[in-house]
Amino acid sequence: MGKLKSLDSSNKKALVDSKLPKLSMTRQCQLMELNRSRLYHKPVVHKKEIEIKDHIQRIYEEIPSYGYLKVHQQLLEDGFDVCANTVEKYRQELGLKAILAVKAPYTSKKAKEHAIYSL
Repeated sequence: MGKLKSLDSSNKKALVDSKLPKLSMTRQCQLMELNRSRLYHKPVVHKKEIEIKDHIQRIYEEIPSYGYLKVHQQLLEDGFDVCANTVEKYRQELGLKAILAVKAPYTSKKAKEHAIYSL
């Protein structure tokens, strides 16, 4: 039972077998601590959402330095009706971050003639 608790719900759902003669689906769900309604729920796939995410991915491949606001502006120019917050959420889901060529700040340079003391 300990190893079953470490599984996520989609893996638990795959383990439930409706054709077992001695163990009902209700009992299998109880043993795996899985809500029985999860077996019958089919997630809705939004085609528009997938289309927008694909377009965001293409924009990122073209210009990886764009942040979510510039990507939002590009989507509006390309005919997609989406808000900036949604673009930011989709970018986070896709794991996309703007690649910026920013030089590290120059704070100080140590003098070679100064002694270094250990603690």
